[in-house]
Amino acid sequence: MQRTTSNSGGAAKAELQRLLTTPPSATAGNANPSTVAHAALERLRDAGDEHYLFLRTLLEMTSVPSQQHPDDELLLFHCITGCRHVVLHGWRRFSTVFMSGLRDWMMLLGHSFFAQSSSSSRTLQVACYTTSVALWKRAWLEMAANANQPHHLSSAPDAQQQGLLAAMMTQQQQYQSNHNNNNTLPFLQSPLLLFQYLEHSMAAITTTAIPATMFLQALVEEFAGTKSGVTYQLPLEFHRLTRKAFENNTNQCGLNACLHLGMKTLSQILPSLSNNSNANNTTTTITIAQGTLQIICDILGWEFGDAFTATVSSSSSTLVRPPKEWSQHHLTTPALAQALWATHAAIREQHRPLAHSVRQLLVLLASLEGPIFSTSSERKDFLAAVLQGTLELLQVQVAAAGSWKQEHHWTELLDTLSILGRLMANGKWTLLIQFHKDPLLPGLLQGLTAIGRTLWEQHVQEAQHLQGNLEQMEYGDEREDVLQALLEAVVAVSGDPWLWYSGDTEQRSWARQAMGQSLGPLFGIWIQGRMQLAGWEEHYLCSHANDDVDEDFEYISAVQLEEEMELLSVLGRVHVQGSIQSLSSLFQQTIPQLQGQWNAPLSAAGVSPELAALLEQARLLTLYIGHLLTDDNSGETPVIPDTVAIACREEDEATIPTIVSAIEALFSLAQAQAVKLAENPNDPRLSPLLANSFLWWLNRWAPAYVYSVDYNSTGDESPANAASKARNIGNVWSSPEKAQQAVSFAVTLCLHFQCYWPQERPVQESAATLLLTLAKRAAGSNHQRHPSKIRSLMVASPSFTQIMVFHCLTAGTRHSMGRSELERAIHSKATEANASVDMGMVTGYQRLPYDIKSRVLTALLVACSEPETAALFQDCLKAVQDSFSSLLHALSTKQVSTNDIDVKEMTCLCVEMFRGVARASEMAEPARVPVFVTPNLAHLSGLMQYYAEDLTICERLLQFFRDYTEQFVIMLNREQCLALFQSSAELLRSYSSHHCNSKTRVIVTKSTEEANSEEEQKYGDILCAIQLLIHLGTKDFIDVCADATAPGVDSTQVTDVIFFGLQQILPLMTRGLLQMPTLCSQYFSLAGFSIETYPEKACVLPYELFDALMESLLFGMCHHDASVAKSSLQGIASITREHIKSQILAKHLSQNPGFIDNITRRLLRDVVFQNRVWDRLESAGMALLPLAAVDVNRFAAVVNELVDQVPIDDQKARLQSGFQSLIQPEVIQKVSSAGLEGRKNRIRFKKDFENFCHDVHSFLILK
Repeated sequence: MQRTTSNSGGAAKAELQRLLTTPPSATAGNANPSTVAHAALERLRDAGDEHYLFLRTLLEMTSVPSQQHPDDELLLFHCITGCRHVVLHGWRRFSTVFMSGLRDWMMLLGHSFFAQSSSSSRTLQVACYTTSVALWKRAWLEMAANANQPHHLSSAPDAQQQGLLAAMMTQQQQYQSNHNNNNTLPFLQSPLLLFQYLEHSMAAITTTAIPATMFLQALVEEFAGTKSGVTYQLPLEFHRLTRKAFENNTNQCGLNACLHLGMKTLSQILPSLSNNSNANNTTTTITIAQGTLQIICDILGWEFGDAFTATVSSSSSTLVRPPKEWSQHHLTTPALAQALWATHAAIREQHRPLAHSVRQLLVLLASLEGPIFSTSSERKDFLAAVLQGTLELLQVQVAAAGSWKQEHHWTELLDTLSILGRLMANGKWTLLIQFHKDPLLPGLLQGLTAIGRTLWEQHVQEAQHLQGNLEQMEYGDEREDVLQALLEAVVAVSGDPWLWYSGDTEQRSWARQAMGQSLGPLFGIWIQGRMQLAGWEEHYLCSHANDDVDEDFEYISAVQLEEEMELLSVLGRVHVQGSIQSLSSLFQQTIPQLQGQWNAPLSAAGVSPELAALLEQARLLTLYIGHLLTDDNSGETPVIPDTVAIACREEDEATIPTIVSAIEALFSLAQAQAVKLAENPNDPRLSPLLANSFLWWLNRWAPAYVYSVDYNSTGDESPANAASKARNIGNVWSSPEKAQQAVSFAVTLCLHFQCYWPQERPVQESAATLLLTLAKRAAGSNHQRHPSKIRSLMVASPSFTQIMVFHCLTAGTRHSMGRSELERAIHSKATEANASVDMGMVTGYQRLPYDIKSRVLTALLVACSEPETAALFQDCLKAVQDSFSSLLHALSTKQVSTNDIDVKEMTCLCVEMFRGVARASEMAEPARVPVFVTPNLAHLSGLMQYYAEDLTICERLLQFFRDYTEQFVIMLNREQCLALFQSSAELLRSYSSHHCNSKTRVIVTKSTEEANSEEEQKYGDILCAIQLLIHLGTKDFIDVCADATAPGVDSTQVTDVIFFGLQQILPLMTRGLLQMPTLCSQYFSLAGFSIETYPEKACVLPYELFDALMESLLFGMCHHDASVAKSSLQGIASITREHIKSQILAKHLSQNPGFIDNITRRLLRDVVFQNRVWDRLESAGMALLPLAAVDVNRFAAVVNELVDQVPIDDQKARLQSGFQSLIQPEVIQKVSSAGLEGRKNRIRFKKDFENFCHDVHSFLILK
């Protein structure tokens, strides 16, 4: 705030100005004037303004109404807010009479500023009203308690307050005289009098009603708390009780009364506004209408319940469920909706902001549901009235589509689609089907399609005009927003499960047919528009060689496109045949042009803009077909989507052939690119991005459609069921010929990409994923009719045999090998069966990244795991073993040095190959893997002694042990398990001895989430070590090898290795590393599990390690991640309970007697007394209980220490009483009890602790 320059003012103003312009001595000389002024204001507010400088200045400057200097207006604003702050924070200093007078005077002052009619006066008016309603809120509960004595005013004002009160009275009388106001304004001593005043002021549509409307709006917003910036320094209990009292409409002066005033005013204004010829639609009427609509919207959007409790708030809903009592305000009458639409039609062009407010109210009315409707027919009639007006507006907008060139047009479209979206989400088809004989419904669906067609035509036309420079589109963002709203509205109606599973079959068929005819074309329109837009964009980027691409923007765009495709597929599945035909038509337009570009001679320019556009369009088509026909079945058995299967059964017979034709067209396109790739891998016209899209589609399609799983099959052989089976899309690729063709195509495509594009990482990742998905798809299941056929089909493919041969030949060949050395190595391993391999393809396969080769090996092992392919399985393992044995022999005989770069690379390759083996658990007879791996474990862990400092090899070793343990530990026999434990211990010892002694890890917090993620990847070795210990611990709980004749591993053997490893990890876990989300989560998962399960082991750790462990748990209990906090608190509780049973911490307590006291203090201070307790409530209570039971006297001392820090005496007493009620002797005595008695005791304490937290937070947490 700058120094004021106006000459007007008085003594108080001059005193305040001197205060604001006088810097503290420490900063005198070169301090910024604004900084000095704001610091002085803060000091004055915090000191309580004992001499009422804010209020006196305010009275001086407003004593004579006049236009203020801008600097004076800023000073006035700070005086108003400063006065509010001082009174609210020092409430008990002031008499009730003074605060009542100040409250009413602030409202009066706001009226005065309203009369000045300037933009700055509007700000001052809002500040005055906010102050007045804040004072009303502060005294609301007290006035409710004294409702029977409305004129009761306690505590007389002192002399200074009386003088200020007299000055305020003088100004009040002057205001009434100047404005000739017949309604005298007394001190409004109760909420009832306030609402009577507001009702009287709003009774007539005059200028007087405007400030009253604004005041009512401020009142609703302040009690709602959603827009308030006022601080009261009061407990959450105050806000909760005040809000509850306001909701309950005590004495007809609360939320319901506000709605009554709003609806009463609206009923007066709507007839005037809806009359186009009415000359009374003045600025006054418009302003009152605007405020009234906002009040009603705020009330309808009210969040009922304890909004100020510290519990986690629920997610917001698109539907509104007001109380039944609100039906008295005629919110649900069709007449209200009709009047609003009539008003909107009358003011749509002349008063656009007001029209927007009308539409916002209609959005909320379209969302109404619940007990406010007395009957279903009432709900139907009301929503029909809303729908009728929306449809009429939609038709007007479509007719005027050519004039969508201003911001208000897009705002109106967004509002219209929002109303439709709410109607559809609210009514669903259970309501919409009631209009099946009404032209409303077809008109609605056709209107949505017309809007979409117009939007996409304009979108593409503008992109074409700009030659693809989308950043220069004038209305591009606006159209995208409207299209998103349109899609949400469409999905709300087309994604209703009623269309497929509920209600009458005839009605469902009619609804889907109606949607297919009226709304179905929108699917093709949308895809064609998006493709054309993408084509023009690619054309522009290629033409201008635009390499400056924002990766973050591209990632966000890709995610948004993915979400759009998922939503669009919901619409497309309503009429699958029509959707596929639209896609096929686009394919027929695009593919011949693309193949023509590929077949043309290669020019020096490489990729032309036209080719770039075609490649992008082909990619999008592939993705659209994939989303339409398949679902993401990650982690599940892949199946054909229900809606697609139902459509194939219930639509006409041409549906299945149409789908088959589209899929074969995709096969043809993918094959064409693969052939061109084999001819010239360096052809720049071939697209890895398009190839990745093919693989993505195959990864979703092939496992679901080839030998598809039909969970709805009943075994019924009746003619009707036979006819249904004949129209089952899953039967198409269930014949051996079709299935072999599809699987062989997928494997061949992977082979081509592996051999000709080995360095295209996204393509290789997708190819490896596809192979493994197909191999795992054949895993045995009681629900699958063909448990091993796909594996047989894979092995029968010649391309699969080639991949097998390439693996065996290159399992021990480094990337650094020269061409001649590589050829010698290949020829030395070649046999008569594979002597004629294509060296070009072998060389390409050999260049695959080692981790990709590892993943391909996993797929090969799983595919070859059936008994009939055991020889191939052994060939895969033999290639890995031979390579590793060769490396070990060279190292043991010292033929090579461990520091040789080629040896390090060979080590990386061998370890990655073992990782591929370790991940192959989803195979037939998986016990063969431990038989192969166990003899090599000691050698693999021994490599850590040489390569602990090399993070590349070190992390790969840890990854192998982690993966092997995760996949196989539960099925290892005793000897195999002990070998794993011993090797893991040696591995961790070698790892820890180097990293704890020679490396300090410094964490630098980055500014973005992506940067932090990249930083976290640098510590993957520590993460792997933690995860290894977690997986080792599962052996103690799940051991499928243990039985009476062959006992499993002893529990102590498991715990020994876990705590040995934990000791190695603990020194590395600094506060800096615990800032990394994944590392933090995994560490506390390990620590919490280990301590909770084996507390006796944790308690006997050396004191330094034990102290570090406990410090990490204290850090974790305050973590923002609830799972981390719960793990930490459970660990603290387990250690404390173990000490109560066995006094196992006596040795540690002798070194630090206050150890448990410190834990108790921090738990209470940092968790229980903080808002964070609510998502870890039970864990915090179960940790506090045993801490109190260790030594009740010491616990009481800690409590008394914390109680003494509470500044208010009555709060001290409440806190002390709360602890006394919580910590009962009979509860403490049973902390260690087991069985039913202990469980009852814990349940009792849990309830008491929750009540304790609610009570304590109600007066300790301030807002």
